[in-house]
Amino acid sequence: MVEKVVTKRDDDQPKSEQLAPIIGEKDQSNTVQATPQKSNPKTPSGVSQFSISSIRLKKEALNKKNKEEQTIILDAKFSFEDFQNHWKNYAQWKQKEGQSNIAALFSIADIQMESQSKIYISVPSNINKVELEKEFLDFKPYITEKLNNNQFQCIILVTPAKRKEFYITAEEKYQKLVEINPAIAELRSKLDLDI
Repeated sequence: MVEKVVTKRDDDQPKSEQLAPIIGEKDQSNTVQATPQKSNPKTPSGVSQFSISSIRLKKEALNKKNKEEQTIILDAKFSFEDFQNHWKNYAQWKQKEGQSNIAALFSIADIQMESQSKIYISVPSNINKVELEKEFLDFKPYITEKLNNNQFQCIILVTPAKRKEFYITAEEKYQKLVEINPAIAELRSKLDLDI
């Protein structure tokens, strides 16, 4: 910032003087004394350069810069087995790191590959979907590097697991068998059997 100071001469004609970025203080003689501004260790965002927040901001800026630089298109061919092997390896690595909840999430997910560009991942609940989406921030760069391909998209779907039905009484068991094979009802009536 350049500060303009207007001083008046004895003949009352204004004169503009440009000063370097300094704080000016007037003395008795209508002249400007220059005092240097103290250096401010704050970043433009108002965070001190020496705080943990500034380190986080620097990392975010670096990550953003790296993402912008990652415009290189990697499109090496890979098979479903390749993807599945790296998926399992990532789950094992997370287990070794002590993140067994993430490892379990990767093991219960069902993977289907539609094409080289679309991979569907099915999980049993919305909570699992949210956790998997969070983990994809780390998984996507890993799998991109391993497969040498960044042109695929992982789509996470929620498919609730079927609830297992239990048949306790003889009547319930018989009804289920009749649903599966109606010939059982005919056989029971011909043989005149009770349940």
